Amino acid sequence: MMTPHATALVPARILLARRPRTSPAGRAEARIVRTVRAAEDSRLRAKKEYVPTDRVLSLKNEGAYAVLAAANALEAKGRDIVHLEIGQPGFPSPPHVVDAGVEAIRGGKTKYSNPSGTPNLKLSIAEYVTRTRGVETSPDQVVVGPGAKPGLFFPTLALVQPGDEVIYPDPGFPTYRAMIEVAGATPVPVPLRPDGASFDMDAFRSKISAKTKLVVLNSPANPTGGVMPREDVETVAALATENGERRVSPSLPLTKPLSPPHDAPLSLLTHLDAS
Repeated sequence: MMTPHATALVPARILLARRPRTSPAGRAEARIVRTVRAAEDSRLRAKKEYVPTDRVLSLKNEGAYAVLAAANALEAKGRDIVHLEIGQPGFPSPPHVVDAGVEAIRGGKTKYSNPSGTPNLKLSIAEYVTRTRGVETSPDQVVVGPGAKPGLFFPTLALVQPGDEVIYPDPGFPTYRAMIEVAGATPVPVPLRPDGASFDMDAFRSKISAKTKLVVLNSPANPTGGVMPREDVETVAALATENGERRVSPSLPLTKPLSPPHDAPLSLLTHLDAS
């Protein structure tokens, strides 16, 4: 436990980035952290500098992008770099997709549209999910957004609050922890089994509790590429509802349909919920 004397030895930026504990043993440290934060706020205001909120202080750079920036800097100096840091295709966008985008711009499709996506796109996505996931989906159930991160962040903000816990796979997409902390909930990382296909189910059973509000599933997984077995998805769903109502969030790419499609987490969870 920290003492007031010890605070002089710890840089303020480290104290500011810590999340104060609420247990009795951590209350003294929490008071010290609040004192340091107040002093730092006063110092920055006196200098008319930006004062970051606690919400922002909990955020960290995504390591892959820091490596990308360093790799791009080396490339600019003439170095031959093989990029393994960012998860993106190693080939150009398909020509027909490029042509469709250019045609849309030239055709004047550059104005505001339906906030949840254009009707034709929503219909195509609904048909694709129905076909590849075995889940009957209508266009009014589809929301199109600018990438996966808003689609993860916004539901998390809507579903969890301080005092709630959220289980997520570790290793996993760095956004999982960030979105949980921004929402004020407690991140609960659960390790994967050695092949990276699923949670270590014994660890999962030990982590889930009455405080668990959300469980994040990722299959096929980022970064392991593992596909969660049907029996594990069913176990997660059973444990998540054992002690009351909880939500299970499938976070998965739609690039490669699973075979059979009914083994996809979205399909299994939908059918389990219906039963």
